Amino acid sequence: MEFQTLEANRRRATGKGPSRKLRAAGRIPGVVYGHGFEPMMIDLTPKDLTRALQGPHRRNTVLKLTVTDPGTPEAAYTGM
Repeated sequence: MEFQTLEANRRRATGKGPSRKLRAAGRIPGVVYGHGFEPMMIDLTPKDLTRALQGPHRRNTVLKLTVTDPGTPEAAYTGM
């Protein structure tokens, strides 16, 4: 199975106001959640997301997500 790699930044601010500010800055806010771990707020660039979803499977693409935490130096989360 082929994975598309997607890089995102972790964000701390939640709610409508911070999400609108992210969109105005050209970023896409999102939430990563799943069984066994706490939801994580992220933001990513539209260009990276579009590129990841342009493969042959389009929206059914399996993504390998790398999340960097700008508040913590050299911190990154990787998951599938």
